[in-house]
Amino acid sequence: MPKRIASTQSRIAGLSWGPGSKFVVASLEKGASGRSLWAVPLDGSEMKRIAAAGLGATAPAMPRRATGLAFVVRLADTNVWSAVPGKTDGIAITPGGDGDGAPQLSPDGKRIAWRSSSSGANEIWVANADGSGAKQLTRLGSMATGSPAWSGDGRTIVFESKSQGQMDLYVIGSNGGEPKVLAVTSEDELVPSFSRDGRSIYYSVEIEGTWSLMRMPIDGGKAKRIQGEGAFAGQESPDGCWVYFTRRGQEVGGVWRMPVAGGAAEMLVGELPSRFWGQWAVSATGLYYAIFPGSGTQSIRRLDLASRRISDVVTLNHLPSTFERGMSVTQDERQLVWSQLDYSGIDIYVVDGFRAP
Repeated sequence: MPKRIASTQSRIAGLSWGPGSKFVVASLEKGASGRSLWAVPLDGSEMKRIAAAGLGATAPAMPRRATGLAFVVRLADTNVWSAVPGKTDGIAITPGGDGDGAPQLSPDGKRIAWRSSSSGANEIWVANADGSGAKQLTRLGSMATGSPAWSGDGRTIVFESKSQGQMDLYVIGSNGGEPKVLAVTSEDELVPSFSRDGRSIYYSVEIEGTWSLMRMPIDGGKAKRIQGEGAFAGQESPDGCWVYFTRRGQEVGGVWRMPVAGGAAEMLVGELPSRFWGQWAVSATGLYYAIFPGSGTQSIRRLDLASRRISDVVTLNHLPSTFERGMSVTQDERQLVWSQLDYSGIDIYVVDGFRAP
């Protein structure tokens, strides 16, 4: 008869028996500290974190009749890149090795906000648009903080964070200050953005197994679902007339739009895969998105919203980041930024003489 020894909402990324079969080692994501290894006693007593394995450890393995612990750490170096669409090649504007992503340019094009793990946890940072003068805005200590987005006046940034056990929405001044939680609900709230008038926040939640796009008054009033069927990562057009979004967890991702006032949604491009749901951006006249052909060159394309003509504007030398908002463009289209996976690999570590904590 199976026996439950622990309960967790985290995805388990590997299990191993401990010596003497008195506990198992599991890779779990608990609290705000990120994924790590935990010793889970079979008698149901309190599990303990294995500090020697650090953060990011998966696939634990232990010998049955000896001491020692082996595990895997997956390495990924993501950076923020910038280009003048159609005129220059991309250049990295954040330092390598720190896990930078989710870039968003301010409405005036002079500053950039992004997510970085350079401090040991994912935090929100801001800098000049060329990456100079970088400043850390948040100190929440969570590995699940990201998706910054600017208010129309550039004074406030909204973002998501799991610092309190679930994904909630926060706002913070773009020049610093204490972050303020917008609302605490029973759902994980993801990928927020401001309406152009600054009165509402768009965000996504999973309802009965399907993602939906929501709109909530900034003062914390009741949220309203404006699109279902996997709608994800919504943002308003610069003129405030349209809501653009993609679809997550669906066979067809693409980029869609619908009137802000309500109405039917139309798909503008279908080339964007669902797992790259964040690799698109919209300006006053164009829609930018990344493509990944089965053969040929990866690139960023521009759809002219008036003529519907499509052109390649940036050639990509590496794969863009997946599963996060990863692209932004200034309204005059003089700067395009995106997050890119520049390196990935797997290391295997061994802790000699390890015993149960």
